[in-house]
Amino acid sequence: MRSTSRRLIVLAAAAAAALIPAAAMASTFTLSAGAPSLTDRTLVTLPVTVSCSIDPVVANFIFDESISATVQQPAGRSFATGTGVLFGYQANPVFLCDGSTKTVTVAVLADPAGPPFHGGPAILSVGVSVIAGFEAFPGCGCGPITFSDASNLGPQSVTLH
Repeated sequence: MRSTSRRLIVLAAAAAAALIPAAAMASTFTLSAGAPSLTDRTLVTLPVTVSCSIDPVVANFIFDESISATVQQPAGRSFATGTGVLFGYQANPVFLCDGSTKTVTVAVLADPAGPPFHGGPAILSVGVSVIAGFEAFPGCGCGPITFSDASNLGPQSVTLH
């Protein structure tokens, strides 16, 4: 009997989520990258400005969020490459999806298996993602309804200094 009740609650929660229009679940991102800075040919620090807006009626908490940056730069017959990622979650967010704007610094380390970075042109790509949700029937313990959204910037040409 208990299993049947739990199934009915889960099915009702899924049905409630299906009633939310896809457009209402969509978040709005604004994403931009500032001038990268090169340190010791190994570290590229990149200021990333992000603004995210999610309707609080649709999602009242954020599970996970991330900002990632990738740098590629020609180096002789090879490429210097590196990736940096910032992760956040509900208790410790990197950015808020309340419409406010926040600038964070993403550290991109050169891959030690390849050549180091150097001053000059490079290609930069930035991505941001968020997983948000709500509990369809608060207090039931039947789990949250979640959705995810993402935005990308680039690839774009930058100059490392």
